[in-house]
Amino acid sequence: MTSNNIINIGSLEVLFSPEIIEQCLNVCQLPTSLLYDEKGLQLFDKITETEEYYLFDCELSILQRNSDTIAQELLSPDLPNTVVELGCGAMHKTKHLLDAFERSGKDVNFYALDLNEDELRRGLSQLEQHASYKHVKIAGICGCFDMFLQNIEKFRGPANGQISILYLGSSIGNFNRDSATKFLKSFSDRLAIGDKLLLSFDHRNSAELVQRAYDDSSHVTETFEKNILTSANRVFGEDLFNESDWDYVSKYDEDIGVHRAYLRAKKDITIAKGPMKFDFKAGHLLLCEESWKSNDNECREIIRNGNFVVNNVYTNVIPSYSVYVGSKSSPNLPQVPNEAPISLEEWSQTRAIWLFVTNKLLNDSNIFNVWIPLRHPFVFYMGHIPVFNDIYLSRIFENPATAPKREYWDWFQRGIDPDVENPEHCHWHSQAPPNWPSPNELRSYEVASWQNHILKLFDGSHALSPSQKRIVWLCYEHVAMHIETTLYIYVQSFQHPKQNNVICGLPPCKTPKLEKDPSWIKFSNGQVLLGLPIQNDRNTSSNPEKPDEQEFFGWDNEKPSRIEQVSPFQIANRPISNGEYLDYLESKPASDKHYPKLWKLIDGKLYLKTMYGLLPLENYSSWPVMASFEELNAYAASKGCRLPTEEELNYFYDHVLQRKSEAYVSTRGLATGFQQLHPAKLKDDGTPQIFTGAWEWSSTVLDKHEGFEPEALYPDYTQDFFDGKHNVVLGGSFATVPRIANRRSFRNFYQRQYQYAWITARLAKSI
Repeated sequence: MTSNNIINIGSLEVLFSPEIIEQCLNVCQLPTSLLYDEKGLQLFDKITETEEYYLFDCELSILQRNSDTIAQELLSPDLPNTVVELGCGAMHKTKHLLDAFERSGKDVNFYALDLNEDELRRGLSQLEQHASYKHVKIAGICGCFDMFLQNIEKFRGPANGQISILYLGSSIGNFNRDSATKFLKSFSDRLAIGDKLLLSFDHRNSAELVQRAYDDSSHVTETFEKNILTSANRVFGEDLFNESDWDYVSKYDEDIGVHRAYLRAKKDITIAKGPMKFDFKAGHLLLCEESWKSNDNECREIIRNGNFVVNNVYTNVIPSYSVYVGSKSSPNLPQVPNEAPISLEEWSQTRAIWLFVTNKLLNDSNIFNVWIPLRHPFVFYMGHIPVFNDIYLSRIFENPATAPKREYWDWFQRGIDPDVENPEHCHWHSQAPPNWPSPNELRSYEVASWQNHILKLFDGSHALSPSQKRIVWLCYEHVAMHIETTLYIYVQSFQHPKQNNVICGLPPCKTPKLEKDPSWIKFSNGQVLLGLPIQNDRNTSSNPEKPDEQEFFGWDNEKPSRIEQVSPFQIANRPISNGEYLDYLESKPASDKHYPKLWKLIDGKLYLKTMYGLLPLENYSSWPVMASFEELNAYAASKGCRLPTEEELNYFYDHVLQRKSEAYVSTRGLATGFQQLHPAKLKDDGTPQIFTGAWEWSSTVLDKHEGFEPEALYPDYTQDFFDGKHNVVLGGSFATVPRIANRRSFRNFYQRQYQYAWITARLAKSI
């Protein structure tokens, strides 16, 4: 480490210009950034040493007590780590985190970002004098937040590196709550899913306490605020402001929770330079700085609306002050698509999830393992996605492959899904290479494929025909399906309880065991619409150049739409729970007791395989059980019930969602569409529960229906599985994108003995 290791990322004139100051004076304020010149930073250091300024001591106490735990939450255990502190200042408190990073034994690249190079150099020099790190490399970045955001990927390191942003000192309080949300969103827009955030907030303490903190008896704060005038004079190049003409005024509005620091004109004052002229009457107030105070709910709302999820919070009770650990949340995918073609924004958001999987979740310790028998290792899926896109999107462009990787087409075109009962029976699939390419080679290939095909689709130079739009749609949904496949394979990699996945944050809250059996909802005779609700044009698939008369695209097994009769039946209001299924297994002889593959028995204790690692099953007994059709159908039979047909399940979903013939309905707030990374808690209150984090088995065997025609672009998609061994599943899991889960006509299908997918079931009876 050296204090000379400072990277200058660009000019700061945009922040410190006469024009910016003039714009602010027009609304009776001065730019807050002017407070933090070299002298201002030194004065702020002195403020933190005053007895009245409780914020510094509160945060210092939190970091001293919890630095090791925070380091564990911020740092990836197996990915390259970059940590950037925004507005680092003197870094007195930061040192406790750096010491914890060092103790963790993980290699960390730490960057301290600030506006003033001299003060940044001073802070780094002080760190150098008081610390010697083996694992933590320290450098400075001189520049503003906007310039850093434009260059953020340069500091990530490898593509699979993790960035953690530190914003301490309750500096977020310099923004009002709406602006704070926008500020955080500007970072979340540039960060990858799973990147981390450490953010501190001062809460709504008593007016007296806040007032004293910003108006100390030594008048250091007053000197600090008045220094803004000297900074302004420096920008203008002449002394337009005279500090002796202004008083410092400190005001706290307890109702809305904001402290405002003003300078008040002692007399009539004129500020003029060239055409600029401002007349301030005696008593006129110039706003220098705001410090917003927020309660815990307000803080969480700011973080959530900034597209981060709160993973943990560390709090000082009196005075009330908190440090929040968060992570970049999954993108807010559109609930109800407005049109059939995919937008670049929607595809980019979904790609962000895929990059989270391949760059953050998959690593050298798991990427070449076969975690589900009869399936490829993870590395296959890393190549399969870009290869599939290459093959199909090359029908639109004249660049047939992402050069020079044409051989990837032979290795990654199609995966394997053999017969569970007889693995020798399997559809056509690609042959694996003697040696798989390295993960970094495949990551580079994915980037090249994205640039070579996807970005070109949306650059405005191509007017796509209906058939080309269909190819784009098909590629997108194929990506989305394999994201889910890769994730449910991923959870099989967890083999011991301490193998936690901190990337996804803290585990969800424990759920109590259900006390009541499910309630029954009865239906009389009726009709249900299956398939795409708009009349299918059969020529669309047989003649791809004919204009598509569909409002939305769908797979071949969704077409054509048809009306089916439903006989009287009753259905459980909710799926079968983990606790109920465990009770059923415990009643069986030991020789017949076979646990679901999403459970794991270790030293006599049962765990669930989740996105957070292995979690004790006893803590989540009211989550829906996920298992094969055969397992859940046997449970239903033990209760004198059966599993619902496809028609019954659709009828029930229509009832709950109040669906009619619309193609899409919103599932906002439900456990699907990456709105959370775990199943929902089932309830005892008798209300209907759907989209509880898992697909739902139907008793309907996948087969041809009247009017079925294989998809011309992908004829093997469904017809390869008309073997009498696959059943239709409906709904969607927490990892199913809305464009699939929210489309009422979508039909998924799995082998009845397949035990690894996120599929649950609910009981049904005929009446």
